[in-house]
Amino acid sequence: IAAALGATKGALYHYFSDKRELILRCYERSAELDERMTELAERSGTTGLERGMVGLHLNVQAQVAGPSPLVPLIGFESIAPGPRKALQSRLAQLYRRFTEMGRQGIADGSNRRCDVDAIALAGADGIRAARTNITPSKGLIVKPARYRARLKVMSQPLLSGSGLAVSL
Repeated sequence: IAAALGATKGALYHYFSDKRELILRCYERSAELDERMTELAERSGTTGLERGMVGLHLNVQAQVAGPSPLVPLIGFESIAPGPRKALQSRLAQLYRRFTEMGRQGIADGSNRRCDVDAIALAGADGIRAARTNITPSKGLIVKPARYRARLKVMSQPLLSGSGLAVSL
């Protein structure tokens, strides 16, 4: 990490007492960014579907635009129980907020009736899959055709019967 930042290990540990604190801060930063994206999605659009699509778009962009600010779920167990429980609570709240967008879409007619929890889990998988569609090479290069095809397949059940189409 220090080498990737162009810093020394000593400089890195000036800010973090150990690896566990570094991992904790990465997760906290990720949760903060997720909360901001969720707030923006909740304020955007006029339907539950539009808000959900804004949230999905923001999450995908965060994953594929340069070094991702959102951490994969690695090292979570190394976080001390108290902070880990607080992070789990924050992440669970974000999940509830996103599924609520889906329920709002069903209520306002923009989403078809579906298992919102299953769709939310599939969406989270799609966001994680964004990482597999990035190839290191003089920076990060997105493989758009592969990613867009997967996103279109994931989105179509949500849009079925809504009169909307995915154009990627």
